[in-house]
Order: sequence, then structure tokens, then C-alpha cells
Amino acid sequence: MNILFQSRYQYPLIESGGLGIVVYELMKELPSHCAKLEHWTWDSHTSTSTEIITGMVGHGPIADVSVPDPRLSLLFDLELTNLSMIKRYALPTFDFDLVHAHTWEVSLAAVIAKYLRKIPLVYTTHDIMKNDAHDELNETADIYEHGVLCEKIMMSEADRIVAVSEENRDILLGFYPEVASKTVVIPNGVDTRTFRPEAAATTYNDLEPGYLLFIGRTVPSKGIETVVSMLDYIDEDVQIVFAFSTKRWDGEKHPKADEYCEMIEMLRRRRPRTKLIINEWRRHVVAGLYANASITLAPSKYEPCGMVAMEAQACATPVITNSIGFMKDSVQSGVNGVLLDTDPEDPSYPKVMADAVVSLMKDPTVLKRMGLSSRSSVVDSHSWSARAEKHAELYQELILGNAS
Repeated sequence: MNILFQSRYQYPLIESGGLGIVVYELMKELPSHCAKLEHWTWDSHTSTSTEIITGMVGHGPIADVSVPDPRLSLLFDLELTNLSMIKRYALPTFDFDLVHAHTWEVSLAAVIAKYLRKIPLVYTTHDIMKNDAHDELNETADIYEHGVLCEKIMMSEADRIVAVSEENRDILLGFYPEVASKTVVIPNGVDTRTFRPEAAATTYNDLEPGYLLFIGRTVPSKGIETVVSMLDYIDEDVQIVFAFSTKRWDGEKHPKADEYCEMIEMLRRRRPRTKLIINEWRRHVVAGLYANASITLAPSKYEPCGMVAMEAQACATPVITNSIGFMKDSVQSGVNGVLLDTDPEDPSYPKVMADAVVSLMKDPTVLKRMGLSSRSSVVDSHSWSARAEKHAELYQELILGNAS
């Protein structure tokens, strides 16, 4: 079978992390299941890498359109890029059996591919544009309303919709109950070759192994303020590392990035062993950050899946997090981490999280056992090869159904 990916991600765009990694990892694992795999994507000005990835086909707008309103300018840029993809659909060399769209930005091209070439369409939600629980969508998406419209189109036209956790599916069906029969759950996976305990050999500057680690984007839903409040209950000699991504999906800075960075700088004045790392997304270095940490803190208020937890677990580092997204499945409380049962909005939450940290840190034997269990569970159940196999089964089902 020949599979066409379409998304906004030009890879390698490692510094974006998150959803771009999903497409990249599937591209690495799926070739063993299909005869041909290509990824058609938006040529991104935010990528700083020159690495060549087999099967990547970048598309730029077919024309330059400049208008006074930057939101409209971005809209034109996206849709003209969609048109540049569509130009190739009529070529005799187009021999794909299925198109899999990973982001709403390519909805125009993906839907036209379905009807023009009469092939099935799969859409992975990753997140739901209409979901107000994800503050970043409303605060930073310049063309939010257009995104909601494109999402509605994809919900209507996709032959299968992939949700990345049971909770992600439930939220999706809360907005689009009509798609229940064609929605399946395939969680994201983790690169167990990059994220592994041996990554501890990669240390970052002057960090001493055994620190607490927070890693994530500078948006309120990630719980940065909660971690800062929690430190009031933690001994000042305990080192904590904040690794921030200050960029949003289009390469621009998150609106609250400067505020959060300043918050950590102020924290350093009273806790000198606080470390701030900004936009360090070389994956072998990130793996080293996980592997050298004693505990990874992931107090997110909302996660479609929760890749930070799985990456930390793959590095044999226990996670303290909430029962949300796929983390409620990947983290077994007391076995390979801790799931807090207190609402993140509850004023007592920082103290509850601090108590969990102190309890784990005072017993190195438990920490080690949880770490080993974390690694084992990820390798056994959450590798990208296992996820690719699930995608391949879905593709095969749709292609055979389409042929009949």
C-alpha cells in the first residue's frame, strides 16, 4: 500500500517538539508496512535544520500574497500552500492508496485528494480546536476561527478519525457526537532508542544528576505556576530544572513566554539551584535531561495525550502527573510513577504534589524500582513500532474496503 501524509510540519523541525515528532516517528516506522510513504507538508521558515528526511516533500505557496492584516496574510499563505499540493494530484505519478492528514491546516488539500483520486481519508485530531480547555488554542492561534471551520470539514469528510487517548476521544465526541462510529483511539508512542536510561551519559552544562525536572511549553495549561508554588514546600537545596519551549506552532513566541521566563528568574534569586533552559530541543540532549532527573513533574491541567510522561518513563525516570490524557494509562500510580487525585485548580494541589515529591525522594529504592518499571512498560506497550502497526492495520482495512 502507498500512503500519503499531509501536515503543516516540515521535518526535521525538532525544535517544535510535540506533534511534529508524531509525524516524524511514524514516517520512520511505517515503511516496513507499506510500499511507498511520502509526507507532503508546508515549507516552514521556522526550521533551522538542513537534515534530509527520506519521503519529505515541502510545498510553498504558489504565489506571494501580502495584506495589511497579518491574520489574513497567514490564511492566504496556508491555503495557497494547499493549492500547491493539489496541483500534483492530477499527475500520473500520483499513486497513493490513502491520505492521512495530521493537522487542520492541510484540510483543503486532503479532502480534495480524497474526492479527486477516490481514496480514503484518515484524520488525526491530536487536539480539538473547539476545546476551550486548551488555552493555547484561543490565546495564540491567529486564525482560530478558520481552524474551527477546517476541523468541522475534516470531521465530516474523514473516513476514520484517530484520537490519541480515550479522554481525547471523549472530548472530541462532546463536540462532534456524530463521528463516534468512525473514531478510533491510537495513542502516540515514544522513541525508545533515543529516550533510554543510557541517555544519562549526555549531561547539560553544570547540572548534577538527581534534580527535579519540568519540561514543556510556556502556556498556562502546562502547570508552570503550580510547580513554582509547590517549591515553597521543597527544601531549597533540591535542584529543579525548567526546560521551556517559548515557541508556538508558527515559530512565533507564546504570549506568556516572557512572563514565565521572568517568573523563573525571580525564583532563582531565592532558590539559586534553579536552572532555566530555553528552546533546547535536540532530542539526545532532552533525553539526557530526563535520564539525569530523579523525578519529572507533569502537572498539566489538560493533555490530549501526554508525551512528556512517556519520554520520561522511557528514560527510567518516574513521573508525577494527573489522571488525564493517555497519562492515566501510561502511568500506574505507585508502580511507575504517581497520579495525583487532587484537582489541579484546588488550592491544596501544590502541597499535594510537594508531598508526593518528598515521599519519593526520601526512598531511593522506590525511585529506582519505579524507574525500571517505567522503562519496561514503555518498551513493552508504547513503542512507535507498535503504534505504526496499529496505523498500518487501519490503513489496510480502509484500502480493502475502498477497493471492494
